[in-house]
Amino acid sequence: MRPIQWHKKWAVVCVVAMAASFSSCHDETQTGPIYATDCGNYLVGTYAGSDYCASTGQTNYTCNIMANTPTNIRLSNLGGIQVNAVVDCAENTITIPTQTVGNYSISGSGTYTANRIVINWSGITAGVPINCSTTYTR
Repeated sequence: MRPIQWHKKWAVVCVVAMAASFSSCHDETQTGPIYATDCGNYLVGTYAGSDYCASTGQTNYTCNIMANTPTNIRLSNLGGIQVNAVVDCAENTITIPTQTVGNYSISGSGTYTANRIVINWSGITAGVPINCSTTYTR
């Protein structure tokens, strides 16, 4: 009788260990949508932003993201200006269509996870081109 109880205990331990192992790796291997629908609303919040531009180096700042629609967001600060972006919930991507604010033109694209957004963008200000990568973290 004793060996059977011992095996039951080990079976429970093995199942718990496998579940813990799976859950710890699950986020790293996710290939599907992070937010299947309404992803713009899930990205709403305040982020720490960091631009790296070839011509000017690194700049750190705060950015607020607001949802215009479930798949359209507004970034309060990308390269110093407010921009609108389109979010693809199925692909976890963000597209910044070409926009002009004053004498500044900007466009770009990127990806997002639950807590991080990376956007590669380019702009032209006063006739001078600029290429940057911005990372936002919650």
